[in-house]
Amino acid sequence: MKIVQVEYRRLRSFGEYENETVGAVAEVGNEEPADVLATLKLWVEQNFEERAGARDMQSRLHRAEIRLREVNGLIQESEKRWTAARRILEAAGIDVPKDYGLSDDDLEGLPF
Repeated sequence: MKIVQVEYRRLRSFGEYENETVGAVAEVGNEEPADVLATLKLWVEQNFEERAGARDMQSRLHRAEIRLREVNGLIQESEKRWTAARRILEAAGIDVPKDYGLSDDDLEGLPF
């Protein structure tokens, strides 16, 4: 029996029922099937790693975007609380600087 084609595939599971397959089929021609298979395996592995790297980068970007939304929410909540605290302090007659870009030296004389 003469082998005329070889195929190599690799499957990666990401969980949550997500899978990705990278594979290739080649005709053997005048070469040895084992040599053609080795070449296919090298090609698939390189493409598999590139695609896995791109997918991992997408995943990291997605997580960073989620974290950015969380941090922005915390900033908004902090600004609301600072505004409320400033109103309370001002109502008590305590002068509070309006500049949010204060240094530690600017805050030194505050009673809190």
